[in-house]
Amino acid sequence: MKNLPTLHFFFLAFFSFSFFTLSQAQLISDDNFSSEIITSNNFTLSNSDCNSIITKSKTSIRSDRLTLVRRGDYSYSIRFATQDGNILAFLTSENGVELKKRDELILMTTDRSRIQFTFCLSQSLSNPTNKAINEQWFEMDHEDLVWLVSNSIKSIYIKDNGANRMIKFNVDVKRQKALKKLAFCFLKEIQD
Repeated sequence: MKNLPTLHFFFLAFFSFSFFTLSQAQLISDDNFSSEIITSNNFTLSNSDCNSIITKSKTSIRSDRLTLVRRGDYSYSIRFATQDGNILAFLTSENGVELKKRDELILMTTDRSRIQFTFCLSQSLSNPTNKAINEQWFEMDHEDLVWLVSNSIKSIYIKDNGANRMIKFNVDVKRQKALKKLAFCFLKEIQD
């Protein structure tokens, strides 16, 4: 497996979707990468799927915002972007816990492995409703995106380092798959 190109390793990691098995899925050669990414008996991800959630400009690439958790009147969503050659993720809290600089986001998988990010900057967003919207960003790298595609995120934790407490939110299966797709499409776009 060490001799496989990074892109093929990435595709193999993508098959951790619960409904995929390697026998069902077919890898498309690098020559056809831009037209069709993955095909299986019950799922196809094509450029048009990615084009609808990724926006490119001359200076940056941005993903749509994906709601990870929605409970009652609060929600948490994530989006990815590039800026000055860096990969950034933005976590938005709508009527939820106030996100502060140096607090942390911990993503835990179904097999209890985790990845942790420290918030770099906080900003309040204005909105026409009276909801409190707060956004934090953190830096990611290529390996972090591969990890997101390779794993199903079962829970997110927001760690308030000032108060030394953590709040856990479960991510439903539909949103787990949508996060994998978002990370996959964003990673594909920054590699092109």
